[in-house]
Amino acid sequence: MSSRNINNDVLPKLIAALDKIYATTQGTDDTIGTLRDSIHELKRTAMDMESTNTLIHDSLSRLERSINRIDSRLRRIEEEMQKKQQGQQEAERVSKRVQESEDRKEREKKQRLAPEVIMTSISEMPRRTFEGEKKMIASENHANQNPRSIPPKITLQDLISGPIKKF
Repeated sequence: MSSRNINNDVLPKLIAALDKIYATTQGTDDTIGTLRDSIHELKRTAMDMESTNTLIHDSLSRLERSINRIDSRLRRIEEEMQKKQQGQQEAERVSKRVQESEDRKEREKKQRLAPEVIMTSISEMPRRTFEGEKKMIASENHANQNPRSIPPKITLQDLISGPIKKF
C-alpha cells in the first residue's frame, strides 16, 4: 500500500472524525456556555433571594420589637386602669361608710334630742299660754258640772301637741 492510498482512505475518514469532534465540541461549548449563563443567573437569583430574606427578617424583627413595646404599654395601661378602678371602689366604700356613720350620728342625735325638744318646747312656752290653758281647763271643768255637756279630757300630751280641739 502506498502512502497515497493511505492518505486518500484514512485522511477523509480522519477529517470526517475531526469534523464530528469539532461539531460535538462546538455543541458542547454552546451547551456549557448556556449552562454557565444559567448557573450565573441562578447565583444572582439566590443572592437576591438571600438579600430579600435578610430584609424580611430585619423587618419582622423591627415589627416584633414594636409589638412588644405596644404590648408592654397596654399592660401598663391595664394596670393603671385596675388601680384607678380599685381606688374608685375603695373611695365608694369609704364614702358609703362615712354616709352611714353620718346617718347613724344624725339618728342618734335625733333620738337624744327628741325628749329635749319636747321639754324645751314646753319650758319655752309663754306662761300666759299655760295660764290661758289653765283657764280653759277650769271653764271646761266648770262645764263638766253641767251634765248636758261632757268635754273631752285634756292631757299633758294634748297640751304639747297643739291647741285643744273642742268637740
